[in-house]
Amino acid sequence: MFSTLFVSKFSRQVRFCLGFSLALCLNVQLAFSQGAVYPLTNDYCSTSITSFNLSWSGTGAVANWEVNNGSGWSAIASTSNSISVPTPVPGNYKYRVNANMGGGNFAFSTEATVNIYAASQAGAGVPIFSDGSPRCFGDNAGTVTLGPGTTGNIIGWSSSPNLTGPWAQISNSTSTLTLGNLTETTLFKAIVQNGVCPAVLSTNYAQIDVLAAPSGGTATLAAPSICQSSSTLASASGQSGSSLDWQLDVSSVWTDVASGASYSIPTSLTPATYNYRLKASRSCKDATNATVTKLAYSNTVSLLVSAPTLATNPTGNNVVAASDPTINSITASPTNGSIVRWELSNDNSQWTPLSQNATTYSYSNLSNSTFYRVITKNGACAETTSSSSVKITVAKGGTISASGTDFCSPSSAGSLTITNFEGTSWVWESSVSPFVTWTPIVSNVNTSTFASVTQTTQYRVNVNAGKAYSNVVNVQVSPLSASGSLSTPNATVCPSDPTNRNITLAGNTGSVIRWEYSISNGDPWTAIGNTTSTLLFNNLTESVFYRAVVKSGACSLANTPSLKIDVAQGGQVTGNANICVFDPAVRSLSLQNSTGTVLNWEKSEYNSGTSTWGAFTNIGNGGSLFQTYSNLVKSTRYRAVIQSDCATAVTSAYAEITVNDVSVGGTLSGTKTVRPGSNSSPINLVGINGNILRWESSANNANPWQTINNTTSIFTYTNLTQTTYFR
Repeated sequence: MFSTLFVSKFSRQVRFCLGFSLALCLNVQLAFSQGAVYPLTNDYCSTSITSFNLSWSGTGAVANWEVNNGSGWSAIASTSNSISVPTPVPGNYKYRVNANMGGGNFAFSTEATVNIYAASQAGAGVPIFSDGSPRCFGDNAGTVTLGPGTTGNIIGWSSSPNLTGPWAQISNSTSTLTLGNLTETTLFKAIVQNGVCPAVLSTNYAQIDVLAAPSGGTATLAAPSICQSSSTLASASGQSGSSLDWQLDVSSVWTDVASGASYSIPTSLTPATYNYRLKASRSCKDATNATVTKLAYSNTVSLLVSAPTLATNPTGNNVVAASDPTINSITASPTNGSIVRWELSNDNSQWTPLSQNATTYSYSNLSNSTFYRVITKNGACAETTSSSSVKITVAKGGTISASGTDFCSPSSAGSLTITNFEGTSWVWESSVSPFVTWTPIVSNVNTSTFASVTQTTQYRVNVNAGKAYSNVVNVQVSPLSASGSLSTPNATVCPSDPTNRNITLAGNTGSVIRWEYSISNGDPWTAIGNTTSTLLFNNLTESVFYRAVVKSGACSLANTPSLKIDVAQGGQVTGNANICVFDPAVRSLSLQNSTGTVLNWEKSEYNSGTSTWGAFTNIGNGGSLFQTYSNLVKSTRYRAVIQSDCATAVTSAYAEITVNDVSVGGTLSGTKTVRPGSNSSPINLVGINGNILRWESSANNANPWQTINNTTSIFTYTNLTQTTYFR
């Protein structure tokens, strides 16, 4: 193996030797670089400089410079660290330094790249349209291609309507520019740049000539409306084109009727609306290079030819009330034309014009009969006057008299008569509460009858559908008297209590005629002079019954059910119960319908030996409406002692708790062996304490047990098919 390694610091050789014998050494050539040439990369335009500088920085000395133009390295005779290189022909070059490191060792520097670009040059634009013919406005899509003689890359295109500009930039870096549909003559140039050289526009331009589109301009009529047999002039302004023609719309087809910028409408037109327009045309070549004719049209103008005006006679309602504020109307429907104005007259001879020209004329508050007529005009034709007029006549509602106006439901028969009215038609009407809606009854008779009416009803006469109304007659029909019911918050009071208490009547139909009272809730009833729905009472010494007497209109009297006022009582303890002896459950009793404050509770126990109840004893618990108990061994009665506003305390009615001994199930007798399916025998229960709730049976003397609905002490089985246990 090699045991010795010699490396020269600047040499591109490494020597490996075996031991220390130089006779057994191997030289290995290595590629070392020394220093660098600056700048590393350079871009120059050939027309912008005459030379450029390079410099070397490194260790050692410059042996010589070298250049490579793509065909290999060649020496440059210079040992200077910096050189000035005359601008070579355009191309790509690399430069380096061969550095002398001493001791016969040399090393190359890193390489610097220099790019020399020829000046940018653009060829001429060539349009797709080669014949030079003018193109159609908005119908000329094609291409412009950059011709030969281009140096560099296309970085865009530009366009202008003329050589003086301005030139607008177009984002397209290809040699072919696709055109849109141009609307004016346009020049195109390409923008070319080679490397770092300045961009240039192509010297020659491609020009696309575009003809302006034809225009129909603005059409007008000297008179847009004429009377039949008259004429007018159609003319236009702002139009352009190689040919101008006037057209008439005939059944949705436009037809040429005259040439030129103006047209005199003939007098032979019949009444109708005619639509005219001006057509302008111009020939040019389109995007397919075909010769086409482009058309444009003016706005459409409408000519109304009217027939001579015909007379129009108005129609309308002709009966109203004097000074009636209701707004009524007269209508006129012209056969042709429209209303110029309305006119009125009090004598159908002398006429006054009105500032109204609608087909409907509204009027109100007339005090005299009035005549109306209309003046109409059709288009440009002369005015005409109605041949007949409308007369509005004042009407009167009259007066109604009745045979009777006060009844009890259902009413007896009655009659209504109308007098002193004026009109051509009239209707009897009725209305019930809330007296908003009126219902027709009978028409054009002077007397109307009624019978069996069940509610208050108003009657009137409607003359000529609301043009006038008579007076309103009210026929009062009262519902049957209903007494209602009495209530009071003080049904129990203390004896001789001077405090005023009240009884209130509600739900009654009719008015209170009087109040009455009775000690026995029967005759005699004593009248009280009070006609309100509230009665005050005080200082009662005994229970008293009160009632109110009610009457509805013409109907009979009705008495309310009586209301009893009692003297204060101790109330009632509720909660009677049956329990087992020593039952630990805590139960509660409640005091109901008492008056006053609970002073204390009392109890009394039952003595089964003597079958008597003991005296009541005080058990406290004052102020509470509830009393609890548990673990009783004897039947017990409970009551409360009440102190009210009255002078003497009272006791409540008691509640009784019945205490029962513990339940004992007793003993059954009647065990037997019987034949399956044909058997019957009673089973007796003895020695029980309590009530039998039910019997139960089981096939195995265990669950499940089946319920038997029997609450007696004897159960009789029948036709058993298997061994059965009973309990």
